[in-house]
Amino acid sequence: MAESNTDRMADEKGDQRQPRASLTEESTKWKRLFEKHRYQSKMNKIDYEEKIRVLKEQLKECEEFGDAEYDLTQMSKKIFNSVTIAEFNRLRKLIANDQIDLILSGRKNILALQKMASALTYGVIPITNPQRVALSKREKDLVKKIENATVEETKRHLRKNVSVFKRLFTTVEDSLKLVTKTFLKYGIA
Repeated sequence: MAESNTDRMADEKGDQRQPRASLTEESTKWKRLFEKHRYQSKMNKIDYEEKIRVLKEQLKECEEFGDAEYDLTQMSKKIFNSVTIAEFNRLRKLIANDQIDLILSGRKNILALQKMASALTYGVIPITNPQRVALSKREKDLVKKIENATVEETKRHLRKNVSVFKRLFTTVEDSLKLVTKTFLKYGIA
C-alpha cells in the first residue's frame, strides 16, 4: 500500500502536463472577450452617468421653477442662445481659410464656439447618426471642455487641439448639410 502511494506521488510530481494548445487559445479568446465587454460596460457607464446628470439638472430646474415656468429651462435657454447662422458661417469661413488665430483672438468667436458646443451637447444642433458614429472620443471631450470653460480656458483647449477642432467643425457642418438636404427633400428633419 505504501508503494502505491509512492507511485501516485511520483506520478503527480512527474506528470506535469502542458495544457493543450486549444485550451490556451480558447482561454485567450475568452479573456479578450471579457476585456472587450469590460471596456464597453465602462463606456456605457460613462454615457449613462452623463445622461443621468443632464436629467437631474432638468428635474432640478423643473422643481425650482414649477410647471408654469418650466418653459425657460436650461434646454430653452440653449435653444434661444444658440449660435446663429451668421456666427456659424463666420466661423466656417475662418476655419476654411485656416485662420485659427483670428478665431482665438476674437471674444465673439470664442463665445460663438461655446454656444455651439452647448447646443451640440443639448441636441439643439443636430448630429445625425453617420456623423455621431464618426465623432472620436477626443472630439466629444473637446465639446465638453469648451462648453463650460472660460474664454481663456477655451482658447487653451483649442490651441492644444487644433486638428481635433477642425475635424469636429467639419463633422458638425456635414451633419447640418445632411439635415438641411433631408428637410428640403422630404419636409422633415
